Amino acid sequence: MGYRSVMKRAWPTLAIAATCIGACTDPTARNASARSSVLGPQATLPVLEPPCQRDAEGRYHPSLQSVLDAAEPGGTVFACDRSEGHPGPLVLRQDVSLVGPATVRGAAGPAIHVVGGRATLVAMTLVGGTGAVEPRLDGDTFGGVVAAWEADALAIRHSTIRDGEADWGGCIAGPRRGPLHLHDTDVSNCTARKVGGAIWIRAGTLEDSLVRDSLAPFGGGVAVRSVDVTDGDVHLPGTEVVANHGSVQGGGMLITGPARVIGGTVRDNTSEQGAGVMIAEATGGWLHGTAIGNVASVGGGGVFISGGSATLRGVSIVENTTSGDALPDGRGVGGGIWVAGDSTTTAVLFDVTLEGNEASWGGGLMAAGSATWSDGPQVDMHGGMLHTHTAEDGAGAAVVGARLLLDHTTVTDNAATTGGGVILERSRLDVFGGTWSGNSPTDITSEAGTYDGPIEGELICDPSGCNAMP
Repeated sequence: MGYRSVMKRAWPTLAIAATCIGACTDPTARNASARSSVLGPQATLPVLEPPCQRDAEGRYHPSLQSVLDAAEPGGTVFACDRSEGHPGPLVLRQDVSLVGPATVRGAAGPAIHVVGGRATLVAMTLVGGTGAVEPRLDGDTFGGVVAAWEADALAIRHSTIRDGEADWGGCIAGPRRGPLHLHDTDVSNCTARKVGGAIWIRAGTLEDSLVRDSLAPFGGGVAVRSVDVTDGDVHLPGTEVVANHGSVQGGGMLITGPARVIGGTVRDNTSEQGAGVMIAEATGGWLHGTAIGNVASVGGGGVFISGGSATLRGVSIVENTTSGDALPDGRGVGGGIWVAGDSTTTAVLFDVTLEGNEASWGGGLMAAGSATWSDGPQVDMHGGMLHTHTAEDGAGAAVVGARLLLDHTTVTDNAATTGGGVILERSRLDVFGGTWSGNSPTDITSEAGTYDGPIEGELICDPSGCNAMP
């Protein structure tokens, strides 16, 4: 992966007095050697970077914590690399940058605990930890490796973070009132006992990073929890959320509140519900991302929307599966998307591509809720496509006690035992234009029978049948 080669670059040259620990007998020579190995043999001149682990007055500090405590607000501390690493937790109390390469090992508590200010971590390897205790969470722990609940902001670049365990945010948690920014960082093998297996985030950016092999009951990879719209969005440009597990919901990612998540690829994650992404009682949603190859054992192989009013825009949901393995009858629902709730639940899909997903009910899309469609959830799909899905019932979409609007949507080449394009039970379907072809055995199936085109203008189907409108 590209992030590995980037992480081996030399750390940035920062013209700020900093700080040497352990075996750093000649930190200037160390830096020159590292720079030469990256830039090539022609880079033989000494690199005049500050020596590690000395404060602004040039005084040597025997511990990394000591020099952090002595740093000027807004200053930079250069940590020496040493084979055994530095013991955590290191406590950051003010605006400060900690620059490696160096390793910090958490044990009882996190590796890094940010209790105030704006912290920046560069070229660090942070391993292990059991998080910090938060009394306001009834003594729960948060941030197994990096606990930044009280930070104003946290930025982590060119780093590796792994093997943490906590109740909230198995490896990283917070800040709760500021942004988290990750760049070119690998977060892996993390466990949360409650929410956010790898990362708990309220707002910020995870860029060109990898979140993998982590688990939690809810949000095995990333848990996004916003309180109000002022928290801002979460951006995932170039980031992959891979092979995480949510034992209950949200294998790759959990989204709650008004937050919008923008970008990111969520692949090969697993959960009972919402193997790729779980959007729970939210007023935000997911934009311009990709869910691929995720597997749910109950419903929502790609995305599960439960309650709230969620939006998907420009999202590709491809080749996800609901196996049904956790259900007595084995009939999983919503291979691509599953929407569940009552009449207060809405899901709006703009230019969403659903392709090649599989489930017993609703290979591409399942909307389900109530005994009558008027009391169930509503799904509005504008543009986009339902293409090449497979299912026993409703390969393109299955709608049970719910309402589905297809506005100029392409519904093609879906194959099922019953209802190749769309199957309806106690539901209503509104169709405006779009392209319908190649659905097997028919385009639309309801209690009143089947309808197999043409679909050119406006078509309304309900339990009484399908009627083309003039």
